[in-house]
Amino acid sequence: MKVHVLFDDKGHVGAMSHSKHRKDASGVEGGFLPGPGQYTAILEIPKELEHLKPRELHEAVCVEHKDGTPRLVAKRKPQADPVAEERADG
Repeated sequence: MKVHVLFDDKGHVGAMSHSKHRKDASGVEGGFLPGPGQYTAILEIPKELEHLKPRELHEAVCVEHKDGTPRLVAKRKPQADPVAEERADG
């Protein structure tokens, strides 16, 4: 399944649209108007995340640029801080 994604240079997703999009006469994808430093693309949802509801999906993904091609990927979970966990336990 594909979604229309508005994202920035750092890969942060600003908006997602799950409805079907049509190109206008100029060939530009409809739906979002990117501002400075923003981009839009129709991207494939990773198979392991297709079960998520729209809000959950938005929070779970970012855009990765490899070889100049944007790709929707799962966000990496933050690493646990063992020092902070020790303080909380102690």
